[in-house]
Amino acid sequence: MLVRRPAPLGLLLFAVACPLCAEDTLLAEVNVRAPATAGETRRNASASKIVFEREELEKLDAASIGDLLRKLPGTGAIPDPDSRRGRGKGRDKHMPQILVDGQPLPGGDRSPGTALRLPVELIERIEIIRNSTAEFKVGGPGGVINLVLRDVPPRSVRSFRAGAGVQDGEPVVRLEGQFGERDDDFGYLFNGSLQSQPLVGEQDTEIQRFAGGVRNEWTTERISDRGHDNNLSLLPRFTWNLGDGAQFTLTPFINLTESWRNTLVERSTYADPVNGTGLAAAGADHERESGRRGSGRLTGEWRQRDLAGSEWSARASVQGEFEEKDKSVARFAAARSDEATRRHEREASLQLKGKQLVGDAHLLTGAVEWREKRATDEQEKRNNGVVQAAGAGSRADIADGKQVIWLQDEWQLSDSHVLTPGLRWERQQSEVTDGLGLSVGSDYRGLEPSLHALWQVTSQWNLRASAALDGKPPGAKELSPVVRTASGANTAANPDKAGNPNLKVERQRSLEIGTEYFFAERAGSLGFSLFRRQVANHIQKLVQLEGANYVERPYNVGDAVLRGGLADFKWRLDALGLPDLTLRGNASYTETSLSDPVPGLGAGEGPRKSANLGFDYELPAWRLSFGGNYSYVGALERESSATVRQSQGARRQLDLNALYRLDRQFSLRLSAYNVTRETRSAGLQEFDTNGELSRLESDSERGLASLFLALEAKW
Repeated sequence: MLVRRPAPLGLLLFAVACPLCAEDTLLAEVNVRAPATAGETRRNASASKIVFEREELEKLDAASIGDLLRKLPGTGAIPDPDSRRGRGKGRDKHMPQILVDGQPLPGGDRSPGTALRLPVELIERIEIIRNSTAEFKVGGPGGVINLVLRDVPPRSVRSFRAGAGVQDGEPVVRLEGQFGERDDDFGYLFNGSLQSQPLVGEQDTEIQRFAGGVRNEWTTERISDRGHDNNLSLLPRFTWNLGDGAQFTLTPFINLTESWRNTLVERSTYADPVNGTGLAAAGADHERESGRRGSGRLTGEWRQRDLAGSEWSARASVQGEFEEKDKSVARFAAARSDEATRRHEREASLQLKGKQLVGDAHLLTGAVEWREKRATDEQEKRNNGVVQAAGAGSRADIADGKQVIWLQDEWQLSDSHVLTPGLRWERQQSEVTDGLGLSVGSDYRGLEPSLHALWQVTSQWNLRASAALDGKPPGAKELSPVVRTASGANTAANPDKAGNPNLKVERQRSLEIGTEYFFAERAGSLGFSLFRRQVANHIQKLVQLEGANYVERPYNVGDAVLRGGLADFKWRLDALGLPDLTLRGNASYTETSLSDPVPGLGAGEGPRKSANLGFDYELPAWRLSFGGNYSYVGALERESSATVRQSQGARRQLDLNALYRLDRQFSLRLSAYNVTRETRSAGLQEFDTNGELSRLESDSERGLASLFLALEAKW
């Protein structure tokens, strides 16, 4: 909503009073502003936005952003990134773009590993944007998630959390803390987190092959994973008040991850596959993976505010990331293979942003942005210690550049109507040079308009509508020829991964309508929205047989229509006489249909469904509170090529937690994750050129529960 100009009388009093005060004593600036609640921020936002504040994030009880996505509205219907098939797959199309303080972390939204590992303890607020605005471009059904980091506190803050737990008999350790204070015109806040957790899993796989309708091979695999993952995040923030409403903030960020994983694949075959008899051991494969990832960012921002409602800022940022991964595979009756992958990335960005109240009805906001990225992706392969000849896919030199100019007008038509037109101009240049020196690239220029309308029907009811037109050019990584080898045996269900230099720009037209209701006495809210997106040159990941290996690449598969809906609610049950009980939940549905499919590339995927239902119950007399969340992701069917159909079984998870306050400063929190140990299943069908079944695969992954106890302190 608009920030009104101060009344003329107020300006006159201010102009007279300041010189009088200056004659005797120079007082420090005092800004008194009641912070808006999440509900108030959502109600008054000119564009649809779902907001989660710090208190709500603590009740959701998630250790990392990756864990939190499963519980947020509309972000949970994505494949499991930790499953055998999901490893190395990269960003799923339905996964939200994750920004930190309005900008991507190193790796960007196409390599979101750093963002997913970010501890929730470092986050002050989460904003979910569902449709494109001039500032935030939404490229998929998951929307944009903006993580707002904790700011320098107005007074001294000390807090820490130390905890330990167990998952499948392996230890879990977390240490987190904050230390900050403000002294006159200088303030600081130190955030830190150290996490150590196991990488464990057990999966049973059955693979059957057919010829002429007769089963001629039947193999079973028992896959066991054992490993560990360590992560360190450091995020200090320093603020200087420069006077006259000016402020400078310096924010360094460091994230380091180190992991290793040993995988044992024990294989058995049936001597008589037709009748399923004579099962005998048939050897084993041993895999070892180790990886290191480091990210860093340094951001400096100058910001100037004045009493007339204007705000100006300049932000400069440099960031980089390295990733090293080594993998060795010793297969039964086969050569030993080793693979080393190295990725280095560096990026610089600048932004100039302004906000100006024009008259009494227009709040103009605009920015100019520049971003430049360089990256190198290298891969070396050895068979029995002999280096393999380098080819086009052994190296990729990547260059990405982006320039953006955007402007929007929050136009208050009346006390209850706000119309926000916006226009974004964007240019994105991407170029990839392969190991043979051949280059391929894209150069996108586009004008991307958006329009958002808000009608505050009453003090409790909102109606919203929005429309946007934007383009999504392929990034350099999607164009990269480097083929990343899959974990385990290469199959259509577990293919290698690579880019596609022939990708075209996706162009999207989106419409969204919705309504919101806000309960009295700040008891919560509920929202419901419907969307439809018309996509030209829709990009879909498909699996094709390339030589002896299956490779998954992104392809333009024609025009598509995405449609769906989202519902969410939070309700403190004051009206039922239960003010200490709060219910919350959400449900989403997305359906993708190809209106003009490319022949031979498969029919796409079925609908995606997800839901969450949670509660929080306070017992003040006992200094005790309970909470829980049940999440559900519906079964998914996908034609990943013209001859391959994949399925993912429904996934369910129940998490519970309890908090006991020892005194005003110390608390104990007990968390139990995946209490019911739900098994996860997946399947695959492959057909020959005559349409007959040639391969049938089924996977069953054992569910693992974990228990965690933490001591929390705040003072």
